Amino acid sequence: MCQCNHGSGDLTLAAFTLILTKLEQIMTTQAEAFADLAAKSDAALAAVQDLTADFIAFRDAMAAERENLTTDGQAAFDAASAKADAAAAALASLDTEVGDADGSDTPPAPEPNPEA
Repeated sequence: MCQCNHGSGDLTLAAFTLILTKLEQIMTTQAEAFADLAAKSDAALAAVQDLTADFIAFRDAMAAERENLTTDGQAAFDAASAKADAAAAALASLDTEVGDADGSDTPPAPEPNPEA
């Protein structure tokens, strides 16, 4: 009796193709998820940068007129400044919690000096 598995190569190829297709779908889904996350991070960074620039402009304008502020104006300025300080502290805390995921906080290693 012949115990050959005629056609088993076709079955193995089909299974391998199915596995590769599924792996490609998973990797594509993950790549899309990371791209979405990167876009959200970019949008958040842009919003923070815009808010920072707006507040700095507001702060500078208010500081230039500080001697002309009423008591209520000074209180509003102090409240806005306190909120900005709290936001900066919260962002700094988040940055510490996230860590240096992109390596931007770590300076590059110095180049070795071949003459040393």
